[in-house]
Amino acid sequence: MLNWLGTANFLVAGSLIATNIEPYTKYAFIFFLIGHGLCLINAYCKNIASLKLRYAFFCVIDSYGIYNWFT
Repeated sequence: MLNWLGTANFLVAGSLIATNIEPYTKYAFIFFLIGHGLCLINAYCKNIASLKLRYAFFCVIDSYGIYNWFT
């Protein structure tokens, strides 16, 4: 279930970036962060080290993107 919720967030985020409609594009990073966070929780529940590392890294990148766009 968490992966499906993550996927839905990725689809919204990708659509926001692809349409490039200001001021909404910056909100894609929030959807990416939520999606990656959900997938990170799922990776911890299933104890898959490679996915934990991948989604933790993406959460850092998404947080940096949010910081850059909203400050």
